Amino acid sequence: MTPYLTRGLQVVLDLLVLSVAYWLGFLFRFEFHLPSLWMTVALATWPYVLCLEYGVLALFGVPRFSWRYISMRESMRIAQAMATSALVLALVRVWLEDVGGLLSFVVVPLGVIGSNLVLSFTALVGVRALRRMYGEHRERRQRDEEGERDRVLLIGAGQAGVLVARELLGRPDLGLDAVAFIDDDRNKVGSRIGGLPVLGTTAQLGDIARKMRVRRALITIANASGAEIRRIVMICKAASIETKIIPGIYEFVGDDVNLSRIREVAIEDLLGREPVQLDTEAISARLRDRVVLV
Repeated sequence: MTPYLTRGLQVVLDLLVLSVAYWLGFLFRFEFHLPSLWMTVALATWPYVLCLEYGVLALFGVPRFSWRYISMRESMRIAQAMATSALVLALVRVWLEDVGGLLSFVVVPLGVIGSNLVLSFTALVGVRALRRMYGEHRERRQRDEEGERDRVLLIGAGQAGVLVARELLGRPDLGLDAVAFIDDDRNKVGSRIGGLPVLGTTAQLGDIARKMRVRRALITIANASGAEIRRIVMICKAASIETKIIPGIYEFVGDDVNLSRIREVAIEDLLGREPVQLDTEAISARLRDRVVLV
């Protein structure tokens, strides 16, 4: 399916969702017994309300959002757009409240505006969430068909860990299957973050790894100090767990993370600073023909 066709279908589906929500708002307001007068009002207001709502969605950039990666940020933008549309309709309702004649047919009842706000937001987010769930289900099925993957524990359930977990989900080519988080924040233990359970602290890592049949761990702690990395590496080594890290994990910008840089923990990681580059030629020239006690 071409991008233009996909975008066109999304626009049509959004308009359909907004229309259904609007008519349901009228039906709920009148308990599914819509008088003929209000049927006329609904028919008269439907086109301009639909144009208003989709126009505000476009103003907030909602049609450009990827349905596949809907998140809380996109959901909040949809909520802001629908609240703005409802506010405009409410202002029109108050402004034209005492005006009779033909203008009375462009006034939407406040009860309908409120119901429409809730229904539209729920439906717009819902169809996008269903698209995301379908995409993730298809990716999981594809990974299962591709064969065995290495099960890995993510050490660090903060923002960096969530980004790594999300990226691993969309990168079956890496051959890594994130199964759970390990985090020393006991308030997180027992919860689910980024779709993965937080099973325990680093002190419990060995037992958790045996229970989950995991032989690999990936350090996903942003700004981890050298001492902290050394401690984690020693715990993993005692449990016979292979430990890897993503260099520069503290340099995440937005939602981007480069998992192709996953590697073994190096001396530079344990230092917690940039390694000192020695000028060997200058040192050699200064110490030549001298006896040095170290």
